[in-house]
Amino acid sequence: MCSLRDCLCIHLHARLRYLDVAYNNISDMPSNFATMKVLKYLSIGGNNIRYFGEEITSIRALEYLDISHNKLQVRIILQCSFIFW
Repeated sequence: MCSLRDCLCIHLHARLRYLDVAYNNISDMPSNFATMKVLKYLSIGGNNIRYFGEEITSIRALEYLDISHNKLQVRIILQCSFIFW
């Protein structure tokens, strides 16, 4: 397994609009990938990614996102309140 920064010889450029790295045995996304503010298409399906951070929400131009067929783990935070009478 490798990370995206290890597998690709590209620099995450601010003008990148289309990125398809599906089925490349990628294990994680670089922390700075969210700096691609004009990215419209991101396909990272079919990899070994376990965690996908909230930084994706800062890419406002994103129209297509494929994260299927990864090893994503769902983190659920339950907030409980108990009221005793």
